[in-house]
Amino acid sequence: MMKRWIIGGLIAMVMGTANAVLLVHEDFEGMAMGGNPGSASEFGVGISGWGNSLGSYGDSWVTNSLVFGSYAVGSNALYITKNSTGGALSFDTATTGISTGAMYISMLFKGTSSDLAAASFFQVRNSDNNFRVSPLAAGTADTGIGVAYGGTTYYEDNGNTLMNNDLYMVIAKFDGLGAAGGTSTIWAIDDETFNAIVSGGISEAELSANAYLHASGVDTETLVLNSTVTFNLFAGGEAQYRIDEIKIGTSLEDVVGVELTGGFLLVHEDFEDMVIGDNPGTVSSSACGAGIVDWGNSLGSNGDAWITNSLVFNTYLTGNNALYVTDYSGGSLTFTTLTEGVTNGPMFVSMVFSGTANDLTAASFMQMRRITGSLDFRVCPLASGTSDFGLGVAYASSAYKEDNSDTLMNNGTYMVIAKFDGLGSTAGNASVWAIDTNIFYNIKSGGITEAELDAHAYLRASGTDSTFLTLGENDQFMLAFGGEAQYTIDEIKIGTSLESVTVPLTTTGPVFSSIVSLDSVSNVVRMIFYASSPSDTYPLVSTNLTTGKWETVAHSDDGVNAFIITNLSYSSLSGSNRVIFLQADAETKFFGIGGE
Repeated sequence: MMKRWIIGGLIAMVMGTANAVLLVHEDFEGMAMGGNPGSASEFGVGISGWGNSLGSYGDSWVTNSLVFGSYAVGSNALYITKNSTGGALSFDTATTGISTGAMYISMLFKGTSSDLAAASFFQVRNSDNNFRVSPLAAGTADTGIGVAYGGTTYYEDNGNTLMNNDLYMVIAKFDGLGAAGGTSTIWAIDDETFNAIVSGGISEAELSANAYLHASGVDTETLVLNSTVTFNLFAGGEAQYRIDEIKIGTSLEDVVGVELTGGFLLVHEDFEDMVIGDNPGTVSSSACGAGIVDWGNSLGSNGDAWITNSLVFNTYLTGNNALYVTDYSGGSLTFTTLTEGVTNGPMFVSMVFSGTANDLTAASFMQMRRITGSLDFRVCPLASGTSDFGLGVAYASSAYKEDNSDTLMNNGTYMVIAKFDGLGSTAGNASVWAIDTNIFYNIKSGGITEAELDAHAYLRASGTDSTFLTLGENDQFMLAFGGEAQYTIDEIKIGTSLESVTVPLTTTGPVFSSIVSLDSVSNVVRMIFYASSPSDTYPLVSTNLTTGKWETVAHSDDGVNAFIITNLSYSSLSGSNRVIFLQADAETKFFGIGGE
């Protein structure tokens, strides 16, 4: 199978600003319309809880989202009304903290005011240290914008006003954390400006040149962002605000990037680099699929597994190989991932499946198990307590949600798709669908949706569980955990969207297996990879995944020799793999390998 890998979704934040990561993202999606966030049970990414100390000073509730150009937003936003100076709405973070470098904050903001004097509408407080962002310049009624590193002095622009009931994106940067002095900067832009500068990614220079309001200044205080801090909204003033898409990160791209609607494909195993007849537990790591560290085999005397010919599933793109497993009474076949994990939102799993059973009772054929504990997600080809009927799914092992009206264990070929929603929250919804080739053909045009799966699935089950789960780095996935059956499995995919696990990869580009690993030292990144045809394969780079633009990039064979743009035959050997070195700078980059 010819395949071109773009691995950026797995390794997006390895370089550039080395710790670049979105620490906080609150879009209010988990909160009920009209509800007060202080009483909500579900919070955004990186938030451990909301509190409400507005009291008699005002009120707040969840309302409809703000629409801002092409920027991705959800369905909900936050409305706050203040009747006098005092009170605050706050949330606490569960971030890893930022001790050096920069912190960026962004939000969508729409407000009006009858009497407001430089009350900070966003304040990050670490004990006595704080960072402040204000919709007004100090001492004015309703004009300007202000920012403060430490709260001692606002750096201001009072030439325009945000308090005009128009919609803006407000972006703040606090630089030099951990140093004896930092620069605080703030920008406000409208949606027309955002649409004009978003192509190719937004830069600070573009913000400064085009901002509706912009202020910056240097302070001598030494501040850090601790691991658990309180963020206050609206410490004072009389006004009405709507806030949406609160983001805190360590790079500008984190907090202003247009989110990818297609999600990331974290794992893809098509068994292409394994040899027919091989047991996957005996192959080298270079033969494993993208996002997989290694395969293991603990079937023992309970069964066997080997590589066989691929399954054909209508027009869905499969390669030449698949995995055959025969299981007698227990044991498992496992693979370990190298992903950064999925700590919030949904996780999707898909595979092409064909099986028969002699005696099987609800044995999970796909189980994701946390290495550090007993938490797991389960997908089962049978409903509990039946011999060969149904389909089951469990968000943890507590209770299967089932459909036992038909059977997968009839030697037919099906695509099985599972979704585990609400990761990182206090409750999750587990769903599973099975479709045959005819259903796939009828719904694949334009992309498959959950509504189409619900309406047309051969088997479908869904239910809610109250278990708190996440998918972590180096977690283990089990196949054929128990029972007596024979399976053929192909095209295992794990991703963060339905699209990522149901849209076939293209066939353009040279043949190779995977990027084995990436690690960075100072300003150089080492990539270990396997390529069956290095002379036809090139390292690729992108600085913005939304544009789909990838370019060849200079590399060195040892990190000392020249960095030049050429194919991957210019590399060092490392067993059956090869090694190259890439240059990292202050810009977040996404690396892959493929055709020129």
